[in-house]
Amino acid sequence: MSAAAATRRRVPTARSVGKPSAIPAAGRRSLLFDGAAALILSALTFAVYRWTAGPGFAHQSAQPHFVLLASALLHGHLWVDPLRAARLGDITPYAGHYYVSFPPMPAFLLLPFVARFGPGFNDTLFSIGLGALDVGLCYLLIRRLSAPGFAGPGLALGRGTAIVVALTLGLGTVLFYSAVTATVWYLAHVVAVTFLLLYLLECAGRGRPLIAGLALAAAFLARTPAVFGLLFWCLLALRDGAARARLTAVLSRFAAPLTLAVAFLLWQNQVRFGSPTDFGYYKMHIAAQLAPRLQAHGQFSRAFLADNLKALFLDPPLVSRINPPVWLSLVGGPAGLFRMFTSRVGSSLPFPIAFDPWGTGLWAVSPALLFAVRLPRRPDLPLWLAAWLSAIVIAIPDLLYYNTGWGQYGYRFLLDFAPFLMLLLAMGLRRPFAPPARALFGILFAISVISNYLGARWFLHLPPY
Repeated sequence: MSAAAATRRRVPTARSVGKPSAIPAAGRRSLLFDGAAALILSALTFAVYRWTAGPGFAHQSAQPHFVLLASALLHGHLWVDPLRAARLGDITPYAGHYYVSFPPMPAFLLLPFVARFGPGFNDTLFSIGLGALDVGLCYLLIRRLSAPGFAGPGLALGRGTAIVVALTLGLGTVLFYSAVTATVWYLAHVVAVTFLLLYLLECAGRGRPLIAGLALAAAFLARTPAVFGLLFWCLLALRDGAARARLTAVLSRFAAPLTLAVAFLLWQNQVRFGSPTDFGYYKMHIAAQLAPRLQAHGQFSRAFLADNLKALFLDPPLVSRINPPVWLSLVGGPAGLFRMFTSRVGSSLPFPIAFDPWGTGLWAVSPALLFAVRLPRRPDLPLWLAAWLSAIVIAIPDLLYYNTGWGQYGYRFLLDFAPFLMLLLAMGLRRPFAPPARALFGILFAISVISNYLGARWFLHLPPY
């Protein structure tokens, strides 16, 4: 038997989805090593997030909608504390009560913490911890893709690649500032990334339909566009032409948690607003800058496509005109610049790079993701296509949405499909590198980390801003 034929025989089919396999001793040692590496990466990321957040780390966020919703759920109702809700943005008043219209999964996760510590619980700490956990999960995802599983025969990705991809997610994308910001919009993104990574981990591993469906349903209950990630599992399940009757049963188990999640949201709308299709967005108190767009075109429209594409890909940072040598001399040289980056005390000299709250393009925020567009090796092409199609389909509702994510650093809706981009980045990094390409990636990775650190500090109004 040829090596290629042996490889094909190891690829799981829809018939074998969810069946356990024995793990040899060497494999168990490798799993333990990878688990330890994931914990270390999460701990290091937590330290970076903790430092970047500054004094805000010790306090509840300014928009703790999900903490208040968790408290409301513990008291048996869906409306939140009116005294605190009246001071919040993006809150929905209806029939004498205030409601959180956003999907409730973050509040579900907060339930045990709010039960223990009350409605003053520090959601910033929770967000930073979960964001750091996402980095460890990303590492485990890339490592799992190295072995045969539901996603294919394995990509032979080394630990170095997994570390780089995980750190790109945690420090080189808008997950960085979202985790340290922790307010309602950003916490929803952090939670969605967590469950999408768990979903992809299951897809990379045994591909059990019920487990994959549960993880995706949880991501959907944090960020609704995530539901379109179902395309990824379905494409993997269809790839080998399994018998239609068996595939129908497998797809039914996969769809069951998603169906229940949709039913839950419809029930919630009926209880809150008297209609299963009323999500409360049109009654919501939104920023004055956004109201005309919503009123003119509705929540989703092709009229918003150009603005969202610009915010995602093209919009530049805001750069002040300065004489770089003179400015650097006034700062105090490289040592003074380093102190400016890391100080907890603001500088009297303005930093020359800031960001547009409507959005900043990927070329300036996460240029390392350029390597995600590299064509993969031929055996990896089906997985590459499945990841790209899933990312694009998830992005469509975001690109048609009435706002770009304002106010923000970068384009925060990227996080709805960022886990799929991490798969693509891993496949791009798997291709052989010439020394110039290796150096280019190192430069782009460094720019991504520095840009996201600055973006987080800018958004939090911390030095050097």
